[in-house]
Amino acid sequence: MPKIDVLAAGNINTDISFFLDEMPGPDCETEALEYSIFQGGSAANFAVAAAKLGLNAGIVGCLGGDAFGDYALASLRGAGIDTSCVKVFEEERTGTVCILVDSNGRRMIAYRGANRNLASVLSLALPSSPTQDPKKPVEDSAGAKRDPDIIQLCNVKPEIISAVKGRASLLSVDPGSGARLLRTEDLKGIDLLMLNEAECRSITGLGYMDGSEMLNRFVGTVVVKLGAKGAFLSERGLKKMQPAFGTNVVDTTGAGDAFDAGFIAAVSCRKGPEEALVWGAGAAALKIQVRGARNGIPTREELLSFISSF
Repeated sequence: MPKIDVLAAGNINTDISFFLDEMPGPDCETEALEYSIFQGGSAANFAVAAAKLGLNAGIVGCLGGDAFGDYALASLRGAGIDTSCVKVFEEERTGTVCILVDSNGRRMIAYRGANRNLASVLSLALPSSPTQDPKKPVEDSAGAKRDPDIIQLCNVKPEIISAVKGRASLLSVDPGSGARLLRTEDLKGIDLLMLNEAECRSITGLGYMDGSEMLNRFVGTVVVKLGAKGAFLSERGLKKMQPAFGTNVVDTTGAGDAFDAGFIAAVSCRKGPEEALVWGAGAAALKIQVRGARNGIPTREELLSFISSF
């Protein structure tokens, strides 16, 4: 089995997306123009995008013993993802998200389902003991190294972050909705933090520029995704704004996951932070032109061609 470059941990979901002219108001009904069922979940989206961008990707996650779980597992394997750390909980239901999409954006209702068992699965995927050097890769019964170069945590609780610290050369966290549970001290030991503007404000109480500077006291590299405005990177001694690439916006679902994968793919290729920012913005720009969280994800060649055209 090839060594895993990046291991994602977090949600694996099924997305049921409804496309509307406008969102319904309270106690109102609106007619959907169309609906589709897509594979989703931030960790799964990231892993598939990373694999398409040329990385050997694996995932730690949980599925229910239902048809959605069967489809999700087949989809991940079909994308070349190492699913040896995915556990099926037969009595649970697979995480499902209802997404309402109109021209102004999207709203989501998430049912976590089997995803609630992530902590127990993660403890098996990355076992440790008090006597073990946390930086020393764990070996399985066949002697193969199980700790990857990069771990990407997607929309996880603070206790998951704490459990994973020290287990990879680079620990990257995109807190998603979990940002509301984070305190700044929870971020110590994280190498890369990628979050959106609202999440930055939730943690720091500040706008993205001042907020990222505060976060740099705990995290070496902070990237704030700003949607149509682009993305902002803050490292000690470096501040960089990356404008968004001008494209036709069809569906922003999964755009943040695509951005993360583009950024991490560049880091894995030993690109500098400014070039990684461009890769992230380019991957997101290509994804948002197509419906579905994983549709529109580019290959590395497609991404580089797109970037070079600007």
